[in-house]
Amino acid sequence: MLLQALRLIERGQATTVEELAAQLGLSPALGKQLVADLVRLGYLQPLAAPCPGQCTGCSQEGACSLGFLSWAITPKGQRALNSQAEAH
Repeated sequence: MLLQALRLIERGQATTVEELAAQLGLSPALGKQLVADLVRLGYLQPLAAPCPGQCTGCSQEGACSLGFLSWAITPKGQRALNSQAEAH
């Protein structure tokens, strides 16, 4: 489920914890825990608020100006996504 969540974030299909939770069939509380786990494990990095305006490479490019949560997929997260893609 962690990689599925990471993929949704990468594709911009989940721009809030609530959207992520809904798409994965989780409660908002579990969605928050999932994001916290992705950050703790080093797959995601929360972007500072307000966004410094350096959106290039951000999984939520431009979303921070709209009041959405913003995460950046770390190199470790990208490697995990690439490994998953290669396995399929």
